[in-house]
Amino acid sequence: MGADNRVPARLALCIADHDRDLAANRSGRRDRSVAGKEAYAVVPGLANVDSRFGMNSSFFLFGALAETVRISAESVRLAAGLLFLPVIVQGILTLHAVTTAQRKMDLLQWFQVLMIPAALWQARQYSSALSPDGVMFVLTVVITGELIRILRESENDYRIFGLVLLAVVGVTVKVSFVIFGGVAAAIALWKWSQARKPNFGALARVTMLPILVAALWMIHGVMLSGYIAYPSPLGSFPVDWRVPPSVVKGQAEWMVAWARSPGMHPRDVIGKYDWLARWVANTMRDRDVIGAALTLALAALVRIARPRREQPNDSARPNSLLFLIPSLLALIVWFVTAPAIRLTLGPLWVVAVGTLALAAARSSGLSLSVPASRIVVNAALVLVLSVALAVGTSESGGTLAEYPVRGFTTSSGLVVYVPVKGDRCGDAPLPCSSLPPNEGLELRHPGTIAKGFRVGREVDAKDYLRTNTPTGSANDARK
Repeated sequence: MGADNRVPARLALCIADHDRDLAANRSGRRDRSVAGKEAYAVVPGLANVDSRFGMNSSFFLFGALAETVRISAESVRLAAGLLFLPVIVQGILTLHAVTTAQRKMDLLQWFQVLMIPAALWQARQYSSALSPDGVMFVLTVVITGELIRILRESENDYRIFGLVLLAVVGVTVKVSFVIFGGVAAAIALWKWSQARKPNFGALARVTMLPILVAALWMIHGVMLSGYIAYPSPLGSFPVDWRVPPSVVKGQAEWMVAWARSPGMHPRDVIGKYDWLARWVANTMRDRDVIGAALTLALAALVRIARPRREQPNDSARPNSLLFLIPSLLALIVWFVTAPAIRLTLGPLWVVAVGTLALAAARSSGLSLSVPASRIVVNAALVLVLSVALAVGTSESGGTLAEYPVRGFTTSSGLVVYVPVKGDRCGDAPLPCSSLPPNEGLELRHPGTIAKGFRVGREVDAKDYLRTNTPTGSANDARK
């Protein structure tokens, strides 16, 4: 492959969803990723090279732009850590303000404060990673907080606009966010319509920018794969670079099977229920599930130990429970489709912490107005903020790891490099794919990667499932 063909493939490496062991493979990629984005806005049919390149996540561009910063002689990784800090700092400042003012906390304030430990825990896992799972947690928490505020206020056009925009942004990061984001936006718009007469102009102002963002994202998805929301088969376009439907079907089946029982073939999982016992056993050992369960148990203890307030407050209003509905519906859909815990961290913790916040807000006698607690809160403000900053900038940069690869030649003569072991390309020659590509893969215009890729012949779904196991090595996949 010529040297000019290396640039767009660098972009491909940037936007791929590498959510395991990212630390060894990130440094040094930022400049190449940005340069690739400037040279080629999009490569048509990139999903034909590697299905992960078709995951049209807007977070990977943000990761390329904000992944590292230079401090002295060190490259400090930030990535998602930048997004965790506002949630953590907001909770700390809320706790500080309520304590120093010696007043009781309402539902929103309890939610923000009680979310601090969960946010710190997720930041520890995702602050320096390019996985979108941490970002989904942050967006879920922020949207839920805004929904609580909207449900108790009457005039909040700008908050409605912000919530709808964040819901759309969440979908552009990960398609599965559409359930939570769509329901949250619908509830917010419903509450907004109750407070004012129907007005098309006002509705247009609230939704115009979110619709534009969604439209641009879908166009970008069509360019990458031929689908507006790959790997969903919905919204396909008859372009020559469209990923074959059998490949889309196989990819979707692998995602479902992997979420239910990692390492098992779809034929052993889909349509069967043997995986359920293994899933329950693994879920019961998950730290996030244990933490959420303990939080719910604490909420039950608060309701039992503390009587309900006689004075009405925002948590006693008829619609005060509506903020939990998006997360509850998202959990139901998650369990039916792809029940991997990391895919539902936001809704899981929102339900747990939100229930505890409701119990605390509706109970009397729970106050943080003890004067001595001011010293504790001020000390905690400094300590937790320091920890959050340390977590968000935890790993210093190193050289890009090298992974052995071998060339795989398609029937068209296109050479694609694949890892000898595992699914990491590192600083390999380009183009590189985590798995052997389809034998029918070819350039749309010979000798020019910038014009994109396509599959010259239809692929049988069974052949795709045989050769494209998401966890197998390149050699194993061709045996």
